[in-house]
Amino acid sequence: EQEIKAAVEAGLFTGTSDTTFSPDVTLSRAMFTTVLWRMAGSPAPADENPFTDVAEGKWYTNAVIWAAENEIVYGYGDGRFIPGRNITREEAVTMLARFADYSGAELENTAGAMTFTDEASISRWAKNAVKLCTEAGILEGYPDGTFRPKGLITRAEVAKIIVLFHNCLD
Repeated sequence: EQEIKAAVEAGLFTGTSDTTFSPDVTLSRAMFTTVLWRMAGSPAPADENPFTDVAEGKWYTNAVIWAAENEIVYGYGDGRFIPGRNITREEAVTMLARFADYSGAELENTAGAMTFTDEASISRWAKNAVKLCTEAGILEGYPDGTFRPKGLITRAEVAKIIVLFHNCLD
């Protein structure tokens, strides 16, 4: 897809090798946080690492610390971030909405109000972010009328939402 190519060319996303992207593979929380960090220009974090499970010197360490200090990620409230856990759709849009606040991006309602048949399964903390991102056309529901908030997000979906969101910043 052209979104994948655009995300890779912009340096926001890398392939899984020099010649493959693996569009249907899911992303970890660390991977998604790193994509947002790259969109911010890969700034050095100023604060200490707030998470007991984010080791120093990993490829995602600076991204996670930076995201925590800018209130884009909060972890699980027990001192853990769980960087290797696959990110859900509702977690991804929540981080993206927080990143929009951080970056000053205004997500315009271009798609209109959205309702989903599984709206009751969207976590309370994610409801506003789901509304914001779906109405801005950044992430869509499924043809069957569901949003699938606890579903995992794929690399292709993330490439698409990152490119659409990146265009909101321009």
